[in-house]
Amino acid sequence: MNPEFWQNRWDNNQIGWHQPKVNPKLMQFFDTLQLNTGLNTGQSSGHSCSRILVPLCGKTLDIGWLAKQGLDVVGIELAQPAVEQLFEELEVTPDISKHGKVTHYHAQYAKQHIDIWQGDIFDMSAEPIGQVDAIYDRAGLVALPDDAPDYLRTRYAQQLIRLSGSAKQLLLTFDLNPETHVSPPPFIVTPEMLQCYYGQHYQIELLDKVYADKITSQGTSGYFVTWLLAPL
Repeated sequence: MNPEFWQNRWDNNQIGWHQPKVNPKLMQFFDTLQLNTGLNTGQSSGHSCSRILVPLCGKTLDIGWLAKQGLDVVGIELAQPAVEQLFEELEVTPDISKHGKVTHYHAQYAKQHIDIWQGDIFDMSAEPIGQVDAIYDRAGLVALPDDAPDYLRTRYAQQLIRLSGSAKQLLLTFDLNPETHVSPPPFIVTPEMLQCYYGQHYQIELLDKVYADKITSQGTSGYFVTWLLAPL
């Protein structure tokens, strides 16, 4: 699976993974991240607030919701149309600047800073991203295969550790029925896989596992799974 796969999906508006509302698991388990926000610190500016990283963010409505909770938000997204649509739907005009292979979009929303880096996540380094206090991975890990020779999912997990300094994570995955799930993504991520990716850096806690008759657009049944990853 190469970058052109995702570019084509956005160019053709084949974005069945995009949710038309804020993810309910984010709202339910947000407090487990124990972040400093503009709401609980009484600060009017995001400068003293925690910053949360949303990798492979698309144009998720979760970004606006996180900002409204009083957090600065940093996103990384490959597809330019997704980033442009994100800011259009937030109804803010970002400042745009080029940084090597990636493009930086910055704007203020709900008195918070939103920084989106458009480009390949593997072209990113920690310095331009800056401080990261937490990661919210709602569609990143499950979007990538882990086959030889690229091992994208393994490399992705290692990259998040480098970019964030092993910041705590709220991670959403799927436990899908392999007999009916024949055309990923999303990919099945088992607890054993998760331990291989993150076990050396995190204590991994299962927060929630809920069955649904239909998880994917193809109608695959399985479980929505929510994890909290706390740095060791």
